[in-house]
Amino acid sequence: MTIKITVRDDEPLEAVLKRFKRICDKEGIKKALRQYSYYEKPSERRRRKEKERLRNLRKQLKAKRKAKQKALARAKVRAKATARKARDVVRQEGEEL
Repeated sequence: MTIKITVRDDEPLEAVLKRFKRICDKEGIKKALRQYSYYEKPSERRRRKEKERLRNLRKQLKAKRKAKQKALARAKVRAKATARKARDVVRQEGEEL
């Protein structure tokens, strides 16, 4: 894997380094280095993988709950708007009589 970073004119070294670190984090290089820097027993590997799986499941459930709440909020807004329109129609009909 090759990572190329072009240094722009008048760009401070700190900014270039920050960009490089961000790219490395995104690619998972740092995580892989840490993972292979020492021996991990098979039982520890299984435990770690199980923790990752549970964490991902929790994230998915949280995202589903959040989406459900947003959908309910939208439905409430629509219901209020519909009720308002119906009320206005009834008032107009009452005024016409």
